[in-house]
Amino acid sequence: MGPDPRPGLSPPSAEQWLDKVCTALLPATRTDTPAPPVDPADPVATRAQWVDFLDQRARALTAAADGINAAGPAPVEGGQQVTEPVVSLLRARAADASAAVETLRSVPSNAANTLLRTVNEIRNRFPLTGPGSSLQDLALTPELSSVAPRVPSCRTSGATP
Repeated sequence: MGPDPRPGLSPPSAEQWLDKVCTALLPATRTDTPAPPVDPADPVATRAQWVDFLDQRARALTAAADGINAAGPAPVEGGQQVTEPVVSLLRARAADASAAVETLRSVPSNAANTLLRTVNEIRNRFPLTGPGSSLQDLALTPELSSVAPRVPSCRTSGATP
């Protein structure tokens, strides 16, 4: 039996697949917004800014993981193993950010010292600066690595190796 004549059912080319993956990674590569300052004079406002910051980060990392999964397996042998490391990393970082949001929300507003201490612990607990992920986190085969620099979305997202 020959290839399926119906359009869209053949596996994507390396370029097409990388374009989907790099486009999906864009939210994670753009999570490099600096963390908000800690204002000891206004711990409630500090908490609100940190909750918003962490929530946005969790949503961006989750969107990137979902987009990579939607791209499907890489068009190489064992293609699913190419994306598993980065999807796991993105989901773990999103879960950390979501847990930090819940931790902040659980501190009473009238416990200023505890609130500030909690923000500082969160700030020191996991990476809050830089991209949440990049193409280097994928287990790219040499073939895919050599194609990535030619894919516009990989270059513009800053995700190329």
